[in-house]
Amino acid sequence: MAVTWIGVIKGSGISRSINYVANPDKTTEDAFYSVNMEQSIEYAINPSKDVQRLYRTAINCSSVENACSEMMDTKQRFGKTEGGALGFHVVQSFKPGEIAPELAHRLGCELARRCFGNYEAIVGTHLDKAHIHNHIIVNSVSFVDGRKYHSHAGSYYHEIRKTSDALCREYGLSIVQDNGQSRGKIPYAQRKAEQAGKPTWDSALRSDIDYAISQSRSFEQWVYNLRNMGYAVKTNVKHLAVLPPGKQKFIRLRRLGEDYSEEGIRSRIKGNTRKKLPPPEREQENPTAREYRPNVRRVRYRGSFPKCKRSRITGFMALYLWYAYRMGNKGKARPNNRRMHYLLREDIHKMDRRMAICSMLQRHHIRTEDDLNRHETEINACIGERIAFRKKLYKRQNRAANQSEIDRLSEEIKALRRELKLIEHVRTDGPALQEKRNRILRDMNRSMERRPRIQYREETR
Repeated sequence: MAVTWIGVIKGSGISRSINYVANPDKTTEDAFYSVNMEQSIEYAINPSKDVQRLYRTAINCSSVENACSEMMDTKQRFGKTEGGALGFHVVQSFKPGEIAPELAHRLGCELARRCFGNYEAIVGTHLDKAHIHNHIIVNSVSFVDGRKYHSHAGSYYHEIRKTSDALCREYGLSIVQDNGQSRGKIPYAQRKAEQAGKPTWDSALRSDIDYAISQSRSFEQWVYNLRNMGYAVKTNVKHLAVLPPGKQKFIRLRRLGEDYSEEGIRSRIKGNTRKKLPPPEREQENPTAREYRPNVRRVRYRGSFPKCKRSRITGFMALYLWYAYRMGNKGKARPNNRRMHYLLREDIHKMDRRMAICSMLQRHHIRTEDDLNRHETEINACIGERIAFRKKLYKRQNRAANQSEIDRLSEEIKALRRELKLIEHVRTDGPALQEKRNRILRDMNRSMERRPRIQYREETR
């Protein structure tokens, strides 16, 4: 399995990059056998072990040693020595134990020739890690026509990665499988949040689309349901797109995956048939059913149960608990499966902080502004005590013996200061969150008023 990566070289780093790629300590067989025990034994008893091989190759250059000067001569010949990228650094990593050094170096050289045939390049196969990997340094200016190489997401996915995967298939090596989405267009923070199970704009959009599909028996009905949920839908276009409430730009649904393209949605609606429950079995058809009935005992208790008064949750705690419920907090015994309001989706990136505030309010029973001020005073007092005690430990002669205690106090001070920041966020975010809550409740009331109600007519005899 080959994993590829490309980076840009700027400033005066091309010479340093070439020296790193061609480092003999990384490209000789000694480096490979030092991290592989089984191969090390075979290498130790090899009679020709005195002959060392360097896994580095110069492509379109006279030698590895002259590569840097020849690359700079090419830039000067075409007048492209100022500004921009001097070169590019490509890395091709293989799965540990899947490939031999000779084959890995051969694949690296072939990758450089296919992708950068008109550019000077240096290929070095590093064997100092458990995974064998190729480093390729490429000049940014072509020695043939002086054209500069431009690296972007399209050149990476359609040239470098595609060529690397094709080479791996030719030699029977595994490749990285895609999940059906264009990962290059998904931000890193969003991809990490989805992997951690946290809500994102895309996950909320998928949830709304899935809900609309579950309530539809045709594509037109799905569009109608989605528009009733506040979305604008473009249908007579090449790529189906929607505009979520609160957003300014349309989003093409095909980037959410194959199941959310127009063909995928139509296919899912077509298979969305109503499920009929099987009729209950009769006792005549199943005479043994009586044997499996539970033994029910009816008893009567005398007296009355004491009245239990439930304390009403108010203030900050009620506000943030409501917020946690509407955001779909996973820590509840009953997870919330309702669709998220578009006003709350704006706060998806603040969810971790809001949940930490909710936990703090519950832990310290904070409901009013006075409770918040009291807790802030207590935290400042605790921080002052710990800082004073830590200063005494700093002044002691044998500081090394007290280092563990100093580290513990430092961690406690950090945790208390984080709570002070949460208290400040409660003061600044509380009014805005209360206004959002009022707007959401008004929208919910309006939607309930628009919902048709069943009217019963009295029968006259």
